[in-house]
Amino acid sequence: MVSLADILNARILVVDDQEANVRLLEGMLRIAGYTSIESTMDPFKVCELHRKNRYSLILLDLQMPGMDGFQVMEGLKEIEADGYLPVLVITAQPAHQLRALEAGAKDFVSKPFDLAELRARVHNILEVRLLHLETKNYSKVLEETVRELEASREVIRLFDIAEHKAAEERLHVLSDAVEQSPVSIVITDLEGNIEYVNPKATETSGYTFEELKGKNPGILKSGYTSAEEYRKLWATILTGEWRGTFHNKKKNGELFWETASIRPILDASGKPTHYLAVKEDVTARKLAEDKIAWLASFPEQNPNPVIEIEVPSGVVHYVNPVARDLFPDLQQQGLAHAWLAGLEQLAEGLTRADEHEARRDVAVDDRYWARTIQYLPEVRRVRVYGIDITERKLAEEALRQSESQLRLAQKLESIGQLAAGVAHEINTPIQYIGDNATFLAEAFRDLIRFVEPHAELASALRNPGRTDFVTALEQSAPNVDVNYLRDEIPKATAQLLEGVAHVARIVRAMKEFSHPGPAVKAPVDMNRAIESTVLISRNEWKYVADLTTDLDPELPLVSCMGGEFNQVILNLIVNAAHAIGDVVRDSKQKGSIRISTRRDGGWAEVRVSDTGAGIPEGIRARIFTPFFTTKEVGKGTGQGLAMAHSVIVKKHQGTIRFESEIGVGTTFVVRLPLQCVGEKP
Repeated sequence: MVSLADILNARILVVDDQEANVRLLEGMLRIAGYTSIESTMDPFKVCELHRKNRYSLILLDLQMPGMDGFQVMEGLKEIEADGYLPVLVITAQPAHQLRALEAGAKDFVSKPFDLAELRARVHNILEVRLLHLETKNYSKVLEETVRELEASREVIRLFDIAEHKAAEERLHVLSDAVEQSPVSIVITDLEGNIEYVNPKATETSGYTFEELKGKNPGILKSGYTSAEEYRKLWATILTGEWRGTFHNKKKNGELFWETASIRPILDASGKPTHYLAVKEDVTARKLAEDKIAWLASFPEQNPNPVIEIEVPSGVVHYVNPVARDLFPDLQQQGLAHAWLAGLEQLAEGLTRADEHEARRDVAVDDRYWARTIQYLPEVRRVRVYGIDITERKLAEEALRQSESQLRLAQKLESIGQLAAGVAHEINTPIQYIGDNATFLAEAFRDLIRFVEPHAELASALRNPGRTDFVTALEQSAPNVDVNYLRDEIPKATAQLLEGVAHVARIVRAMKEFSHPGPAVKAPVDMNRAIESTVLISRNEWKYVADLTTDLDPELPLVSCMGGEFNQVILNLIVNAAHAIGDVVRDSKQKGSIRISTRRDGGWAEVRVSDTGAGIPEGIRARIFTPFFTTKEVGKGTGQGLAMAHSVIVKKHQGTIRFESEIGVGTTFVVRLPLQCVGEKP
């Protein structure tokens, strides 16, 4: 699903021939939290900019000299192959509004701007646009899944019983993925007759599978989607993909909205065999959009608290009924009330700057509130809209805790998997520690037997008559090889100490890897972290590969979460070992793994290379997708690289990518920002 961060990071282009309007729109968007905003006052550059940058939203003025907004939209249609124009038009002419929608615009805003309306419409269009792109990608994945299902049926016929069971298991997983999909999936024959619908489709429409099977999807028609739109649909899906929105009717007569992506399913020769529709019920979102726009204009009917404050006096002039019920003493306390904390400076900043809206959250008692503050220059007041976000905050905290527990579980799982290998690694030095200790014990006994007679020897030397003792001493001396002990005892001692040091290194590396570390970023020696991880994972790779490192000794400390970085490196090493193992299996040969670090400007870079078979082109786009794996059932969870991507990109603002060549191998490249943590001493 689309997150708020995705929406706020979407690329936006503002197009208006008036510089004042451009500045106003850019300011409003930045206040609302949008981070990627560009603008132009030249309508002739819009198509070129969109072709290069693929904006998620274009705010387009309709009346511009030389080339109006309608002409710009015609040019954009040549760029957008699916006909979806991410355009919000801006016009002062009511007659232009309907014409703009017919020309392909997704919404409109009237001049002069109502900032609350503009903000709501920008957010909604971006959410729909990003969902549109997400659904498009999902349908491609789904089509590939359907193809895999068809290929699996052929595999079942050709392979023996063991492979037959494995193929059946994969078929079962793929079938479950379609059956449990959160969006509706409909498959028809080339005549449009329904052959399959998943449970979500029956849940949304109210019809059972038996009622829909063999019927045309037109059974859902409400009469509100035009015949022209259906003609466009059929003309498009004969050769490609159609995307659009249906206003349909459920079995019980209830109307609902669905966004849909429909495309042909092709056989191995490229010939269409069926049509695949992926649809999502967007009724709640569409109704919410309409409700938000309506409520923005009527504070009195707003189900959330709304107040107005005079600036700079700070007097609360208006409190809507909801705010009065929630905070009876708010108007009396004014800016001293906890719900208005921090607004005084924010309101003053809005009046001084060329800005008209800001956001700030606040906690009051056990509730959390999101507050939107608008400046109303015509009456010199600020209006504050509040939304109770307690459940969202609690859910976010629960999600953070769940993610933390998941990461801990993954680390414990890794430690459990490594335990046997570490025990094996420790066993070898422990064995020669024991052997050398046994030798030293025996050598000590021999030396004692050799030294004990020395007291009597001294007495015998003082008494010449004790020739018997001298004879006995001469007979026992050959039983102790003093020269041999003189040579071997230092060697045994050195080997024993070396074994102890080796065990200590393994234990220290295991301790450093398994220690959870701080929950915040701290300076980390990446080279040492890599060396520790290589050591404890040795049993994973030593039978299939030789591992070498090329670690930059001048690499500065890097601000990161050490435990999570260790887990990423472990996942990459284990993946490399598995990739090589698939190549060298039963050949008694070994591949190679190489790990290197270096500084590249403001980045620390780690490369993990293997000589495996390489990653096939067809699955490279899904490598970091959660639960995607090419390993056999029971061997891979599909979480290792997904977790690595989440840790590096989302938590550390770094990057992770790979370079792969079939038959040669793969290199994963991890880059983390240095953030001026400091150089090593």
